[in-house]
Amino acid sequence: ADSLAGIRAVHHLLDEGVDVSRTDDGTFVVSGSLAIIREVAAAYGVKFTAITPAEASSAEPVSKVRLGVAANAGEIYALRQMGFDPISVTHGGFNDGTLSFDDFDAFFVSTTAFNPLNLDATQSAAFADWLAAGGTVVGRGNSGTLFNDRAGLLEVTQAAGRGDANGIVAVENDPASPITAGASTSAFVSSPRYFTAVGVDVRVDQWLGSEGFFLAGHWVGQEAAAGHAVVVSGTARGANVTLFGTEPLFRAHPEGLYPQVANALWWDGS
Repeated sequence: ADSLAGIRAVHHLLDEGVDVSRTDDGTFVVSGSLAIIREVAAAYGVKFTAITPAEASSAEPVSKVRLGVAANAGEIYALRQMGFDPISVTHGGFNDGTLSFDDFDAFFVSTTAFNPLNLDATQSAAFADWLAAGGTVVGRGNSGTLFNDRAGLLEVTQAAGRGDANGIVAVENDPASPITAGASTSAFVSSPRYFTAVGVDVRVDQWLGSEGFFLAGHWVGQEAAAGHAVVVSGTARGANVTLFGTEPLFRAHPEGLYPQVANALWWDGS
């Protein structure tokens, strides 16, 4: 599912009740009616390849991600475009019983509406249990990293470019990363964020190129960010955590970057 169409195809199959599983390298395996497979191939323009049962034996079952979001309207729209069903969450909603951690598999956080430090004692314990059970957290931008820090997740040090900076940057991807392997070699940034240091258990999934990485836009002082990480991930407190310094869902424009977010939501760090 390396495109918006591919992500939508996966969700179409899941919504139809088709058995879908996923291998360690991110390949989706479909077992079901050939008629449905042909329908999805025609509808979304995605390619299916026949494999043997032995080749499919390592694939793990996939279900629809129950997604909570503390995000802006453009990001929520982009997630809906992909076929996710995002539900807005706040720390107040958990505290007053409107929301329950049991109802979510993952959170996408890019605003401060969900502050783990503002959970009451009961909900703070429930959040800790949710993390320990293998929850997934995807953070974007300063607020995403702030959520990570407040929740005591990945050990990272973040730096910021100018608040009025934006543009297209050249990036390099870890070929072994479940988040960015095979991803685009360019990304979009706005009020750029990048990571100047990461802990020993944190993987650098994507980093800025060296000299000349800034391809288009406006970013005075971009030289300071050269070579630094912009997407990192790891497992912390039992949870699967990914942090984006880039803007992969910016105003629902950069559709070629959507798969990175989908991969982060699907990734099982265990």
